[in-house]
Amino acid sequence: MTNEQIKALADSSVAEIGGHTISHPKLDNLSRDEQYQEIIDNKNCSKSFCASR
Repeated sequence: MTNEQIKALADSSVAEIGGHTISHPKLDNLSRDEQYQEIIDNKNCSKSFCASR
């Protein structure tokens, strides 16, 4: 999807945009700290994107 399509979807009531990880690793192969960092980095990236729209 393009940034514009994502912004339009986020602004609509059709769907809710959420995230999970940055690099899509198999979480059970990561340490707890690595799991946490993947999830937090994704959350921060999502917040940053949404704030810029």
